[in-house]
This record gives sequence, C-alpha cells and structure tokens, in this order.
Amino acid sequence: MKTTGKRYRVHITGIVQGVGFRPFLHKLALERSLGGWAKNAGGAVIAEIEGDPDECAAFLRDLEEKAPAPAVLRRINVDEIGMRAVPAGFKILPSDGQSGLERFLPVDIGLCEQCRSELLDPLDRRYEYPFINCCRCGPRYTIVRELPYDRERTSMRSFHLCLDCRFEYEFEDDRRYHAEPNACWECGPQYAFLDSEGQSTGRDALDAAVEALDDGRILAIKGVGGFISFVTLPPLRSSSACASSSIGRRSL
Repeated sequence: MKTTGKRYRVHITGIVQGVGFRPFLHKLALERSLGGWAKNAGGAVIAEIEGDPDECAAFLRDLEEKAPAPAVLRRINVDEIGMRAVPAGFKILPSDGQSGLERFLPVDIGLCEQCRSELLDPLDRRYEYPFINCCRCGPRYTIVRELPYDRERTSMRSFHLCLDCRFEYEFEDDRRYHAEPNACWECGPQYAFLDSEGQSTGRDALDAAVEALDDGRILAIKGVGGFISFVTLPPLRSSSACASSSIGRRSL
C-alpha cells in the first residue's frame, strides 16, 4: 500500500478514445512505478496517478510528448488531490457516461504493419480475416454509436469475444489490450456473398466474389464505410494498335 508521494487527477480531452490511449497511460504508469487508474468518461479520458513526485512529473511530460500517433490532445487539466491508501499498480477502470461539452469521435485508422503481416501469414489465425485490427488500427468512427467508446456502444456489441481474443483484450502486454473491435474468424463479423443463387459466408464468400468478377459480373462490396463497385475490365490493347485503329477511323 502506498501512502507517500503525490497524487494527481488528469483530465484529457480531444481524440483520446479508440486510439489506444488508456493502454498507453497504463504503460507509462508501470514504467514510472506509479499507481492509479484510467477510464473513458463521456468524450474524455480521466486518470489518477500516485507516487514519487518526480516520476509523476515525468509521466505528465511523457503523456504529451509520447502520445499515440492517432491521438489529438486538445486540453489537459491536472489537479493535485489528496493521497489515498491504494493497492500498487495501475488499472483500466470501466467507463462512465458523465457528460461534457467537448466530445470528439475517434477516427478510422488504416491497417498497421503488424496487422498486415498477420493478415498475409497463412500460419496466423487471422490469415485473410477482413476485419483484423488492434489498438493501433482498424474501424472506430464507422462502428461507434455513442461515447464513451466501448465495445458495447459499437456495432461490435453483438459479437462476443472467443477465448483467444478475450485473452488478448485482457492481457496487459498485448497490442490488442482493450482494443474494442478485437475479433477473428471464430468470433467476429464474417464475409458474406449474396447473389440470385443464394449466399456464401467466410472464405467461401471470397472465392465466390473472385469467381463472379472472373465471369464478368459487377460486384458491390460493402465495407465499414459504404459500398464500392467492382468490375473486371477487358485487357487493354497496345498503344500501337490503338493508334492504328484511330488513324483508320479518321481516314474513313
């Protein structure tokens, strides 16, 4: 139990939800041997830290200088508060819905290199899984329904984590620690291919989509942000053939 040092409450507004900010604070606190907690609150993140005054100062400095790349810090309010006898360690607490005037929705983040590597690795359990993500990448804006940003307030709320994904979500050293859209082939959303002959799902849906394009059909693909139309174009003729054809038409 820690009863010496200083304790601070930190209130951070901006794009700080859905960008790995709470796990980032957790890592900083452990590096500085600080106790405390962090949680989403309304559209902000609130944290309390307790420990050596110099380490607390270093935590507050790193909070601004080393924040995750997708985060945008608009305002940081720091208040010194009374010391408490609290267990050692730093925890991520359940979110609360306290209101606030400033609410910034988290943005969608392009695929990170680590997820890309898993996506293309035939030995990885997420090989070719279309909705792969982690704390550093994946859908945010297109799945959130309200703040605070937690899984139960997104379109992922009906997909229950499998044991492997649950372990990643709860393991403090995993890059999917508190990654709200975390999912895989076993527990997450799936491909689905629909045409006049019926429906295919999973990897069969991908094969059916490729076959449809090869047959010259038009394919509408729905992603997290809308629909994109695909069609296979015929091979382009060489530039010399095009020029000859053009000259022939003009001479007529």
